[in-house]
Amino acid sequence: AIESSWRAAKASWSSSGRIKRHIPGNLARYMFMKRCKELQLDRTKEFLRLAGLMYNPCFPRGPTDDDVDFDSSDDSEDDVV
Repeated sequence: AIESSWRAAKASWSSSGRIKRHIPGNLARYMFMKRCKELQLDRTKEFLRLAGLMYNPCFPRGPTDDDVDFDSSDDSEDDVV
């Protein structure tokens, strides 16, 4: 089952979509389109609905590390990479 899904996903990509760094985005697009088709959802409406869930008007360009409130009370070295 997973092999046939992977084959279908790859077939839906253009040849330029098989660039390694494009695979996550293309796979996400394939999964989104497949879900919309299975549930008979309008893709545009569903995309806008999901984008609205992700969008925070307080951070129009997305949060940065400066916007995150880190708890500085834990100075353990376990978190250092």
